[in-house]
Amino acid sequence: MSVHENTVGYQIDIAFEIAREYPFVGEDITAESVSRVIAGVYPVLVAFNGYRHRSGRLTRIDHAEITMESTPIPCMDLSGDVDVRAVVHRDGRTAWDVTSMLVRPLRALLWTAERLREEGSRLKKGDIVTSGTYPFLLDIRPGDRLIADVVDKAEISHRFENGV
Repeated sequence: MSVHENTVGYQIDIAFEIAREYPFVGEDITAESVSRVIAGVYPVLVAFNGYRHRSGRLTRIDHAEITMESTPIPCMDLSGDVDVRAVVHRDGRTAWDVTSMLVRPLRALLWTAERLREEGSRLKKGDIVTSGTYPFLLDIRPGDRLIADVVDKAEISHRFENGV
């Protein structure tokens, strides 16, 4: 993964893969029903692209790029908070070592399903939905290595190269 000139930071999240259309006609949107439509849960790394002032302050985020790990996280309860630890190694030392949480990530699916229903649509088989509960924005630079543990069940590890 490259560090592009307009990347303002990275965050760790999880993504849900949807197993079937949801909700069916007349199906209630509940935590129980939404948990049954999850085909897999994957750790993801989100790169936010935008612009900073010269002082380093963020001026705006244009879009996000998501890199999803290929192996799903083993079954776990996602109705509560999920702990995340991120460590960034830079020039042979630890630049970041932070622990935070994804706040009730299952709510993302509930919210998404409710909004889609209001618009006359629904989640479809194969859709990917991130929890969007990013706990912190990491400063990543070319040459850095990020290692993130998601609930001690999955690990993301990336070395960042110079952007194009």
